[in-house]
Amino acid sequence: MIFQEFAMFQSAAKVLRIMRHPEDPRREKFFEVLNERYAESLFLESFLLHARNLADFLFLKAPSETDDVVAEHYFDNDAFWKRRDLAPGNYLADHKLRLYQVLSRPRFDRARYGTLRIRKWNVKDIEIIILEAWNEFWGSLDDEKRSWFEA
Repeated sequence: MIFQEFAMFQSAAKVLRIMRHPEDPRREKFFEVLNERYAESLFLESFLLHARNLADFLFLKAPSETDDVVAEHYFDNDAFWKRRDLAPGNYLADHKLRLYQVLSRPRFDRARYGTLRIRKWNVKDIEIIILEAWNEFWGSLDDEKRSWFEA
């Protein structure tokens, strides 16, 4: 479940890196199937969705009244993870509401946040923030728990 989020996040990030570089010859392959705007929106939406889910997983503390899975659940002593006191950084914190709104079900208020366009998001910063926190999480897991993620 969680590793699927990470794998999809990485896959979407890879495609977005290709799309942001017009000189990359792989870029045109995507546009043979989808027009540029739809391809951009498709992969950006996937990237942001999985970034949001991973940010919640990595940075939120376990709520007492939900079944949300967060990183601290993977440690026998949840204080072990909490002591790391990881934060989503300024960019994700400043754009959290916008991130939730553009990925929400159709709502009137969603229109205020615009369409999904790569140039409106700092994809590189989001990717770096999530990867740094993921690497901290992954590096903190013991071998037994890491084996839970194997396919």
